[in-house]
Amino acid sequence: EVLARATRAVERHYARRGKGEFFEAIRPHLAGDGEAAPYAELALSLGGSEGALKVAVHRARKRFASALRAEIGEQVGSR
Repeated sequence: EVLARATRAVERHYARRGKGEFFEAIRPHLAGDGEAAPYAELALSLGGSEGALKVAVHRARKRFASALRAEIGEQVGSR
């Protein structure tokens, strides 16, 4: 549940910026899912470069890590 809430927080961040579809495309890359499309293929479908996509995924992972720490902090603090 904590992971799901952190993911939803990041999803909301992207949606507020009009990038909800982009987030859905990179979501499998947040946790290094083996089922994720290769970066080159995904970059091509999104109309950008592979390098730019890698940077975007890196930033999304950092945002996810921050959201996860916040969720864990709330869980620990509420006990």
